[in-house]
Amino acid sequence: MKSGMFHLLLSLAVALSAVGVVGAAEKATETKVDESKAVELFDAIDKGLVEVKLIPKNSLQSSLSVTNKTDKEIVVDMPSAFAGVPVVAQPGMMGGRGGMGGMGGMGGMQGGMPGGGLGGDMFGGAGNGGRNNRNNGGMGGNQRGGNQSIGGGMGGRGGMGGMMGGMGGRGGGGMFSIAPNKTHKQSVRTVCLEHGKKEPRSTVKYTIVPIDSYTGNKTTQVLCSMLGDEELDQNAVQAAVWSAENGLTMEELAAKTKQISRNNPVQSYFNASELELSARLLEQADARAAELEEVEKAQEDLENYEPEKTDDTVETLTEQILSE
Repeated sequence: MKSGMFHLLLSLAVALSAVGVVGAAEKATETKVDESKAVELFDAIDKGLVEVKLIPKNSLQSSLSVTNKTDKEIVVDMPSAFAGVPVVAQPGMMGGRGGMGGMGGMGGMQGGMPGGGLGGDMFGGAGNGGRNNRNNGGMGGNQRGGNQSIGGGMGGRGGMGGMMGGMGGRGGGGMFSIAPNKTHKQSVRTVCLEHGKKEPRSTVKYTIVPIDSYTGNKTTQVLCSMLGDEELDQNAVQAAVWSAENGLTMEELAAKTKQISRNNPVQSYFNASELELSARLLEQADARAAELEEVEKAQEDLENYEPEKTDDTVETLTEQILSE
């Protein structure tokens, strides 16, 4: 009897498992999109096809909504990485980022106030313009107060693959379709890009921009793309970004402290394992950034290539070949 009951339960389990597999397959079929009809997110914004809202909860997490403004279904190709910039900070921001000087130096790195988050109100000045001097050509220039800009990754085709395919974070973060006049919503992981500024909050309006229009630092771009990988420790990525984008050394990051509340003791901002991982991430991001630069240089050379001019016609060249 017990044996028969066991076999019955086993049969039911197998049947339910099969149903689950079929259901998963059907779901995968339903969510499959026609990639040939995809429009890159920022191109869709420029063309007025979609309306995008980025609402940061804090420096760690934001809500992203994409609304289809057309009367047809649209397939959106998400960027592998992006930057979120406070709207009030945009005027006068064009030009090279140069550095983060003028924000009070490194004073206040040790400070902490209740309720502060990553890069929150309690932090003083910030950095020396980014690692390896590769922090040029972005938006920059806004060095007074305001809320910090944030950077994030969309995941999708795996960070580097998306970065290499999309060049600078355009495309590579996955695709999805949106029905006419409907809205797609998702949560995205982010990190602070401006050490020393105020923590983002939902009451401050933010806009989403391509990561390469915010910063020319390829290492930062790659790190934000890597953030789309849910398996990566977010604190480690944050430490790496502050080092790459804002020039903080590992010693400065190790000395950084925070205070969660007035009644709690001051704690280290990053633990040893997070800093060790951030150092490894920096090495990988630097290597990938170098690859990106090589690809961009090759593309630029190809675009600027001009065949050597010659007075010889096809007929003349044919005769020369046949006579040899």
